[in-house]
Amino acid sequence: EGFDLANSPVALCKKMIFGKELVMTTTNGTNAALLSKRAGRLVAASFLNLERINGFLESEGGRIELQCAGSSGRVSLEDVLLAGAIVSGLGMGCTDDGCTLASLLYESAKSDLESFFIENGFHARRLLSLGFGDDISFCARINMYNLLPLWRDGGFVRG
Repeated sequence: EGFDLANSPVALCKKMIFGKELVMTTTNGTNAALLSKRAGRLVAASFLNLERINGFLESEGGRIELQCAGSSGRVSLEDVLLAGAIVSGLGMGCTDDGCTLASLLYESAKSDLESFFIENGFHARRLLSLGFGDDISFCARINMYNLLPLWRDGGFVRG
């Protein structure tokens, strides 16, 4: 209620949103961003912009903290895999077991993320059962966009 667009990335078409300012809110993503807003820099990452994110993080240097938003207050397989992809892409040394697990999981799944999501991810199976299989396929694509969403003035903007 009160929303003009659905939460499906596939349902959005370029002509609906091109050149417009959008406001998007999600329960888990919004909470994760608000918990992380004291960071020196805050970016939103996905498999779709992985290379851009890793390039930005490499150029920034310094300490990097990865915040996985999860789903319904729980760990999300997709988020952990993305954290592992960032760690692997940067060649970072892990400082705890969570980082090591994420990296190892990504390395074992990277050849077919979509299948791995569907076979092992609770949230992906739920989306599939609701008819959103195209969203899973879309979100499993790597480096489709060269976008850098940066947190500024209470929201993410193009960096």
